[in-house]
Amino acid sequence: SAAKKAAELCVVQADAQAKASPLEVPRAAGIGQTYCLEGVGRFADAEKLFQVLVQTYSSEPTFLLRYANFLINQKAREKDALAWVDQAVGVSYGYNWAKAVLLKAKIEIAMKNSDGALKTLNAAIGELDLSSGDPDDRDQRWAARFRDVEKSIAKSRAVANQ
Repeated sequence: SAAKKAAELCVVQADAQAKASPLEVPRAAGIGQTYCLEGVGRFADAEKLFQVLVQTYSSEPTFLLRYANFLINQKAREKDALAWVDQAVGVSYGYNWAKAVLLKAKIEIAMKNSDGALKTLNAAIGELDLSSGDPDDRDQRWAARFRDVEKSIAKSRAVANQ
């Protein structure tokens, strides 16, 4: 009850922030609105707003990734989420790129496509600069995270084959 009241207040405040923005499609207020709308269970309204945001900011991975995550939380929307995360992988770099790759692999795993997830992870590892032997190097850390997901796929397969 208290959480729902807070989410309703969030919707009102996010709407006010959006109206005060000089942007036709406010960026921060738009993301805030989507979180608030989700919080009160207004999923159709959140999705409409996401569609406007991703069309307006189609080269911004933050919006694409957030929309993909929203779709994952909806029942049986993994295929839709995969399309948006694919777009995010294509336009992102650095942290957002690695986050998008991990999300793509997780969606593929959820879709029972572990071969696709392995292909995604292997391709991503191939994009990294692993010439540094320093385990604290950013690309080395991402490679380790990608390999951890690969290991979890192998472990799942081993359990399934027993």
